[in-house]
Parts: sequence; structure tokens; C-alpha cells
Amino acid sequence: MQVAVSRRLTGGASRRYAPPTGTASRAARFRYHPRIHYTQPMREYDKTNTPIAKQLRRNMTPWERKLWYRFLNTHMLRWQRQTPIGRYIVDFYCAKARLVVELDGGGHYTVEQQAKDAKRTKDLEAEGLLVLRFANNQVDRMFNEVCVKIDRVVAARIVMR
Repeated sequence: MQVAVSRRLTGGASRRYAPPTGTASRAARFRYHPRIHYTQPMREYDKTNTPIAKQLRRNMTPWERKLWYRFLNTHMLRWQRQTPIGRYIVDFYCAKARLVVELDGGGHYTVEQQAKDAKRTKDLEAEGLLVLRFANNQVDRMFNEVCVKIDRVVAARIVMR
């Protein structure tokens, strides 16, 4: 049986192809096209964190706002801010580079908060993500260096794939 492939999948060409027969799933029969961008699979997350993440997006700290609007918002790769991943909400996340950027304020320097941050980093790294942590004063005083560091890590992570 011939199945017509939509123009959207073939980039405008009106090709036809016969899907493989058998009991293969739809994913196994799907034919990838080189000109179509396929997104990364969505990560599992705690759905109760979504309203909290929306609230955090509306009430960004000055340092998050600076990093987002001056750099990550216009970056060549897509970044998300205040994104739920697993049971955590990360400050900034790039799915293509599997990279998380966290900005740490004054509350992150207590012993118990550092232990929580270490566990959080370990859990995120167990999911295959790399976590970069910057202090708020680094974003204030060394903004260009922070941006260069993020760019270098992104470039290394993309090439590594």
C-alpha cells in the first residue's frame, strides 16, 4: 500500500513511499528528512513544579534577568528559563547541549544549602546533564567571562555529540 508523505515532511516534494510491512511501531516506520529539525525528547518532570516555574519566570532576580536578556535570549541555541527537570526547577536549560546554568545568590553559601546544591547537581548529572554554577557577583562583575565560559562549554558539548 502506498502512503503519501505530506509536503511538510518532504520539504515540498510530492514523493511517495511504501512503509515497511510487519508489526513495527510507528516510530520505526517514520522516515526522517534531512531538512527537518527534530526536537529533543522531553525530559520527565514533576508537574506540580510548573506553576512555581511560571511564577519564577515572572519574578526573575536582577542577575537572572541580566544573563537572560543580554545573552541567553539571543544565543544561537534555544535556552529555557526556570524549567522543571525531574523534581527540580533549573534556572537556565539548553536541551541541545544538555546543559544547565544555575545562578547562586547569598543563600547558597550556608553549609546545608551547599549540601543540597551538591545533591541537586549529582541528580542532574545522573540524567546526563552538565551543571554550571555561577555566583551572582560573577554575573555582575565578570559578565563577559561568564558568557564566554557558557559559550565554550556549549560548543564542546555540541561537538562531543
